[in-house]
Formats: sequence, structure tokens, C-alpha cells
Amino acid sequence: MYYKVVSVRYGQRVSLMVYNLAPSFVLTYQPGQWVEPRIGKVFILDDREEAKAYLDSLASYPREAWECEAENVCSVENIPMPSGAAHVIAHFWQSGYIHAHPVVTGAILVADRIKLTRRIA
Repeated sequence: MYYKVVSVRYGQRVSLMVYNLAPSFVLTYQPGQWVEPRIGKVFILDDREEAKAYLDSLASYPREAWECEAENVCSVENIPMPSGAAHVIAHFWQSGYIHAHPVVTGAILVADRIKLTRRIA
């Protein structure tokens, strides 16, 4: 089972770090529908309690944690380095930012695409 933490902005579920992303990288999530980024991959977690702890540790803006299905999952350490504009996202993935978060101690995973299946928090 995999988990995704999303931000809720203006009634839409969007990428958690939306304020740091160029609009072309922001993903909008609809429960039951597959979402695939144009460039890069989607962050996910593989531990339910860690997903909830991560959710609880975030700022007070609206956010949710979901169970999700995921395709072509790999760890952050195994992300192939893309070229062009996507290298900025790859740098973010490989920078250790997520690993530095005190509640995230397990594997940080990415997937080619995900589908939100059930809200857990």
C-alpha cells in the first residue's frame, strides 16, 4: 500500500509543494483517476503512520492524506537523472529535503503515476 499527502487549494487537491513549483509541474488529483506528471515523478510514502505524521507536521493550510495505487515505484536514490528543465526537479528529489523532515524516517518513494483511492486523514 502507498500513501500520498496533498494540499487542498480552492477546492482542488494539488501537489503539496505547489507554492514552490512552476504551474506546468503542479499536479491536480481527482480520487479514482490516474495522475501522471508531464516531467518527473510523483512523491509517495509506503507507511500509513508516517504519512499521517507528515500530514500533522505541516503548516495549517488544508491538506489530506490518501491511500493510493502507484505504478513503476522506485526509491528516491534510484531516480534516473533527467535532462533539460526536469533536472531542477531531480535536484530537489536528490537534495535530501524530504529526508531531512523529522517525521519521515522510512523510504521516500516516487512513482510514474498514482491514483488516490481512499482518504485516511
